[in-house]
Amino acid sequence: MVKRLSLFLLFLLVVVGVTAFYRKGGAPARLATYSVTRPTPTLTPTPELPKTVQAISPDMKQTLIMKEQKNGSSVTHTFSTSGEKEHAQQQVFTKTVDLPKTITIPFNAWSPGGNKYLFLKETGNGFDSHIVLTSLGKPVARDFQTVVVEELFAQKYADYKITDVTGWAAPTLLVVNTDKLDGTVGPSFWFDVTALSFIKLSTRFN
Repeated sequence: MVKRLSLFLLFLLVVVGVTAFYRKGGAPARLATYSVTRPTPTLTPTPELPKTVQAISPDMKQTLIMKEQKNGSSVTHTFSTSGEKEHAQQQVFTKTVDLPKTITIPFNAWSPGGNKYLFLKETGNGFDSHIVLTSLGKPVARDFQTVVVEELFAQKYADYKITDVTGWAAPTLLVVNTDKLDGTVGPSFWFDVTALSFIKLSTRFN
């Protein structure tokens, strides 16, 4: 009987002690948890590889190489020639234009009979221009590293506007087609690269 009473008293003491412990905030502490946020990697755009276009001269002896490198809202066109014995590859012209402008190589860019001259076409914003240069990167004429056909023509023939430069009529003569300012068809001209002059023709070349 005494033993049972002792056990009962011991049980009461345990219950009272546990109750008092919880009331005093003695509950088992919870471990703090942390949320780790991993930084989002910043992706660096890979620059576009240069676009390369080639045009071989009519006699197959030289090649005009154009490399086109885009950089945001602009594009840089770099032109080189190769194939002649005196040079393996030589840069002859470079120009950066704002998009949507671009520079292309016409199919008949090379002058015949020696590959001395080239012409390129710049397009964009509703206006075309044609650039004449030499295949070795030398000046086309004194004080002219390159020549823009439209700029020279506008200085001499205010009543016409160039509609197209169709190609070479001879090693130093480019065929230029025009319209009159009222929109009617104008005459054709030869542009003499060596003299930087225009010769009005009686026949229209299309």
